[in-house]
Amino acid sequence: MKRIGIVAKSAALVVLMLLTLISSSFAQSAEQTVVYMMHGVDADPVTNYGGGHTVILKPVESPSGVDFIVDGLLSISARYKQIDGCHYTTNVSIAMEKDKPLVEIMHGVLDWSKVASVKLTTPVGTPAGSLVKQLSIDGLAVSECKGLERDGTWSDCKVADVLRAMNVGDPERATKAYDYFKKNFCAGSAF
Repeated sequence: MKRIGIVAKSAALVVLMLLTLISSSFAQSAEQTVVYMMHGVDADPVTNYGGGHTVILKPVESPSGVDFIVDGLLSISARYKQIDGCHYTTNVSIAMEKDKPLVEIMHGVLDWSKVASVKLTTPVGTPAGSLVKQLSIDGLAVSECKGLERDGTWSDCKVADVLRAMNVGDPERATKAYDYFKKNFCAGSAF
């Protein structure tokens, strides 16, 4: 009888371990969640036609990045790395011609601790199917932000209240991603 109890307890422990592994494999990382909120890109590549361009958005081998390829000519890489639950470095690089190396054009630190909401909308007058969305992140702070000027010098970024981004995300999923982010990574502050 004792042996049956030990076997049953062992089996229950194995099932619990498997459920834990399965549930953690479906969880999004902090960086993956930030990439979705900023660009609407998750595990699968997205091909979309809008604004007269063919745009392919694909996640890179690391979960902390997303690559954009426009008409196979222009390449943009946006990378995010977690510092802590609410702070993430961002690096944006671009190649203006096919097969040219990416050149960093902007870097900074995003502070999500006072973000109240993430909203994704299509601006009035935007052509149907366009990837340019209006991204409103109420309370997002950007620090240590530098942008590369045409003359090759670095200067402080001018950060707009409303960001326009290459984003193929669904507005409802963007809100859910923010709720998930707040619950699991960055509870933030009340004020």
